[in-house]
Amino acid sequence: MNHARIAFASRLCCILLAGIASASVRAGATIDGPGQEPAPAGAPAAAPRVLRFAPETIEYGEVDPGTPVTATLTITNISNAPVTVEAIKGGCGCTTVTAPPTQPIAPGASFTVSVTMDPGTKPGISLVKPVHVTIAGGGVQSMQIKAKVKGTPVPPAETVTLFRLPAPAGDADRADVEREQDMIIRAIDARVATDARSGKFRMRLHRESGMLFVHGDAADVDAVRAAVRTLPADAGVRESKGEPGA
Repeated sequence: MNHARIAFASRLCCILLAGIASASVRAGATIDGPGQEPAPAGAPAAAPRVLRFAPETIEYGEVDPGTPVTATLTITNISNAPVTVEAIKGGCGCTTVTAPPTQPIAPGASFTVSVTMDPGTKPGISLVKPVHVTIAGGGVQSMQIKAKVKGTPVPPAETVTLFRLPAPAGDADRADVEREQDMIIRAIDARVATDARSGKFRMRLHRESGMLFVHGDAADVDAVRAAVRTLPADAGVRESKGEPGA
């Protein structure tokens, strides 16, 4: 193997080891709550709750695709002082809420709003959306709304995307090139998070042409593209826009 290939193989080994280490960190990581980092030491405590929601979570149950649903939310001031609600908004454009009172809410007093969710037209999906209540003076309290859209989920479409790897040019360099191909595939595989792969994901190499067939959904292909971008510039890997050759 010549010096260029030795240097290239060394860089790929480093990438492969880094990918494996990263995967180990992902597998062993723990957090205090879903999607949250632990609070730093000395951080101020969260502001006390001044509002109570009834219900705490709106459960719309099973809903028809494309048919908005509405429920009533009662909000009560549980503090010892008047509270002014500046706004009530859904966490996305699919949720609308009627306007709150413009006057301060006295201690123990309640008001109601209507919360409407548009579930969209995709069947079989579960929806969990937040509703945020902004309080005068700088504070936000939130609750959730949930629904399940009727019907059978539509699985993501499977695609086949091709990537060109180095290919043997003759019998003399075949063993070297095949080792490079294997190292490239291992480096890509180490960079594609296991928990992010769909059930359709697989990679298949045609050694003679150097064509790597990536099967899966759009997210799988995007993950492979991101992995390819981390390879050394002289790895010779590029996405092919042509038709499969094998």
